Amino acid sequence: MNTKKWIGLGAAVLAAVFLFLLGINLFFRLREKEDGAVILQKVEAVRDLVAPELKGEPIEYKGIQAAQSGTGSGRKKYSCGDYSFFYDPSEKEVMYILHDTKSPAGKGGSAADTLRERARALLALIKGQTFADLCTVRTETGAAGTSFYFDCEIQGVQVSAGCVDYCDGVLVSAVFQDTGFPDNFRISVSKEEALEIAEKTAEAFLEKKDIRQYSLIDDSVNVTLRLIRSEAVYVCELLYTVPEGVWMPYFSITIDPQSGKVIENANNMT
Repeated sequence: MNTKKWIGLGAAVLAAVFLFLLGINLFFRLREKEDGAVILQKVEAVRDLVAPELKGEPIEYKGIQAAQSGTGSGRKKYSCGDYSFFYDPSEKEVMYILHDTKSPAGKGGSAADTLRERARALLALIKGQTFADLCTVRTETGAAGTSFYFDCEIQGVQVSAGCVDYCDGVLVSAVFQDTGFPDNFRISVSKEEALEIAEKTAEAFLEKKDIRQYSLIDDSVNVTLRLIRSEAVYVCELLYTVPEGVWMPYFSITIDPQSGKVIENANNMT
């Protein structure tokens, strides 16, 4: 084969490689565009349920929130009217909704039953109807408005699904939790063993603080298996008395149910 033929063959191969890479690049660009369209549809569905008066209004993408931005950290922010919607790429859902509290308040309050049904409908939209049907709702009403907390139990694990807050009939915030259950879930440590580990941890901490006389209030002990950030953990709550003190040491100790390792020692002395 002469030199010209080698050059021609090389050029053909390079052209084929170029077209192949161009095709891959175009595919991923189209895929990204399709994903963006799907996200926008989800944001629109949430917007239409939360604020039907904004239906049809343009939704503006604000970018991914910085690490220091609290609940919205690492999430894609979309805005429409007085609302901001934060889409979680890992959960593939809108997980946080925030109303601009500087905006005018609602025209008046709504009955608690009506607000509860609205909150339930939002939970079902975010987490699916099957999951929503598993949840019980706890209502708290105060000067700031009415809050609805959704919880359920899966395989003996307490799962906090989220909270929806209303003021004067307007949704002012909604926070939903990561409720994905771990694939390798298993329990190797019993509640009794977890409590024993928690007591030893708390009492070692007290003695390190040079508190030598203390007494555990038996009625204060609460050990629950909870889902936190997609991990099942024991949360052990303990309250102690100390001599001549109105102040009482409180501990909330998180323990890995597989290894018995103390994950966190949260208390009112740190």
